[in-house]
Amino acid sequence: IFNFHQSSDDLIFCSEEIKYFLAHMYLYRPYLNNPVKDGFFFGDGMLYPNYQNLEAKRYSMFSNIVSEKLYNYWDRIGDLIASFFPTLIAPSRVFFTTVIDIIPQQFHSSQNYIWLNNFRKIEFKQLNEMRKQIVHYSTSETDYKHLHLDNGGTDREEMVKIQAQRESLPEFYKSHIELTLIGMEKTLLLLEEISNSLFTDIS
Repeated sequence: IFNFHQSSDDLIFCSEEIKYFLAHMYLYRPYLNNPVKDGFFFGDGMLYPNYQNLEAKRYSMFSNIVSEKLYNYWDRIGDLIASFFPTLIAPSRVFFTTVIDIIPQQFHSSQNYIWLNNFRKIEFKQLNEMRKQIVHYSTSETDYKHLHLDNGGTDREEMVKIQAQRESLPEFYKSHIELTLIGMEKTLLLLEEISNSLFTDIS
């Protein structure tokens, strides 16, 4: 039996985790080492070294965690939606994306379903690709280090882009907090529509 009180508590806790770990990224960002600022003349040109500092390491750690916590949140949303269709999907296959796929055709014209489905195809897909890279392949800090190495530490324009991408992560994750709030509203409204249509015999 699905425990709706437990689901609600878990979604709230996931939300608090996202905000807590993201706050640490904002805390450490002003103190990140920056190869562009640390550049110096070397031979016939400039060298932009990656003098990783403790703040940068912590920043990357929290970045990795935030991506996972956002995924956790949407996984719980999937659990909540799946609870309305227990015969349509096996528990082992319940993920946010797979659950959106099993919502019956009769609800596909709902503006709430349309929002969730579009989010799944665009913003969630981008987030999940980042998460899978971190969890299964290499962390954000390792990616940054090797982008710097591939650059050779000599291409200033490219190094500016790499650093800007690194420092823009908090805003990316912050935008996803807004999406979690909108997504929760859309989910509850969709479930209300589903309930009013499929469970009319329940008083």
